[in-house]
Amino acid sequence: MARNNKLPLESQHIEKALLSLSEKLKERGVSMEICIYGGSALVFGYRMRMATNDIDFRIIEMDTTGEYADRLDDLTKIIRSCIYAVGVELGAGEDWMNDGVKGFVSALENKPLEMDKHRKTIAEYPDSGNPSLRVNIPSLEYMLAMKCMAMRSESEGQDKQDIKNILRELGGPGYDAALEIITKFYPGMLPPKVFFGLREIMEGLFPEAHRGDKQDDDEQESDGGDWFLSGP
Repeated sequence: MARNNKLPLESQHIEKALLSLSEKLKERGVSMEICIYGGSALVFGYRMRMATNDIDFRIIEMDTTGEYADRLDDLTKIIRSCIYAVGVELGAGEDWMNDGVKGFVSALENKPLEMDKHRKTIAEYPDSGNPSLRVNIPSLEYMLAMKCMAMRSESEGQDKQDIKNILRELGGPGYDAALEIITKFYPGMLPPKVFFGLREIMEGLFPEAHRGDKQDDDEQESDGGDWFLSGP
């Protein structure tokens, strides 16, 4: 979700904003653990991008030592009011953090023990001894899967550039290996854009390695197979 008339958030801006948020949460006797996704994870966690428009996040856990311990709706309102206040104070905009990504995360998010293998804590604010805000990022494999599922149809865009950078960081896995990573997080039927988009990206990055694969795919299409619907 882009912020209107706002400068992009660089890593130092994100850190300043998250620190300010943690201080406000602590004042209210509230603490929470979040995971940040998309561009914000690549900027702040992996240093693979210079800036992002906003912070896509999901609350993993929230807690309070105050009066809202048994009132989750009120607790959520307190958290949102703290987020809003930080955005206004720092000029980051009202929507500098948004949780719309929760509709696109992997079903593995509902299995905490399994999900712990695919994310890591990168920061605790205002201090690690008694944090009111713990920040996690997904593994690069999970980021690859999410980016491929969110890939837009434009011939070149930020999602595709991010996918290229992640593939390089992962050491250039083959096409089949990359699909295996994606289906680990999103099992079942994948949209055709994932197959075709990933093929196009990998051919651009590693043309020699994937020349033979494309011929195999063309033969599968000519046979009338439904490989592009059923996944690997």
